[in-house]
Amino acid sequence: MPGIVEGRRRTRILVKAILDYYGAVPGARLHGADEDGRLACAALTADLSARAPFAAGLRLMLTVRLRLGRRAWEALHLAHARRPAIEGRVMEIVLLATDPASRRRGLGRAMLRRILAEAERDGFDGALLAVGRDSPAVRLYESEGFVAESSCSTGGAGLLVMRRDIAGRSPHIR
Repeated sequence: MPGIVEGRRRTRILVKAILDYYGAVPGARLHGADEDGRLACAALTADLSARAPFAAGLRLMLTVRLRLGRRAWEALHLAHARRPAIEGRVMEIVLLATDPASRRRGLGRAMLRRILAEAERDGFDGALLAVGRDSPAVRLYESEGFVAESSCSTGGAGLLVMRRDIAGRSPHIR
């Protein structure tokens, strides 16, 4: 997770903490696609207006601060604080990842399209995500109609916040 943590062990700790937090968010969904009997692509989505109970937020904050350090905490806090204020119903794509052995086969694109179709069906006005500025995924998101809304630097790495309108409905972004 560029800009927040580096290394497999630290990434694992952060992903586990995020999954724990979003597991308590009403309506959050975990999506998966398998290939040859193994998980090849996964995504986590949530209604941006939904909030987890206080205890889940506290667990996330403490895990990041105590297990990953001050720098990781500041980077996560900055990335969260830079999200634009939005009026309307917006789906946040918290995580979209493809197993390295399954990349370049269209699984990420198929998962993204499935998520966006689900968001349209469920009446969302738009979708929002954050991605590393130098990530190859930026091209995927742009090709699927996402536009850069804002950017910030965290720990030397840049993050882009990107959004996409859904079915002609546009959330009001301030």
